[in-house]
Amino acid sequence: MMDYAEIEQQALQLPVLQQASLLRKLSLNLNGLNDTEYDRLCLEEAVRRAQEIEEGKVVGISGEQVFEKLRQNLKNFK
Repeated sequence: MMDYAEIEQQALQLPVLQQASLLRKLSLNLNGLNDTEYDRLCLEEAVRRAQEIEEGKVVGISGEQVFEKLRQNLKNFK
């Protein structure tokens, strides 16, 4: 059986999309959720956010701005 350090090293060598998939599965497990519950919570959150935009409680930003912020955050993360 592999120890924690070996598992961590192997996980960090995975392609980014596989790391993200693993992260999602681990997060769901830690929170005691299954895929159906997770999907339901995501839908509820999306509906809540859409209502906030429609009611003028928040102002959305463009997809271009979202991706620019994401790129900056990823640069700072590494």
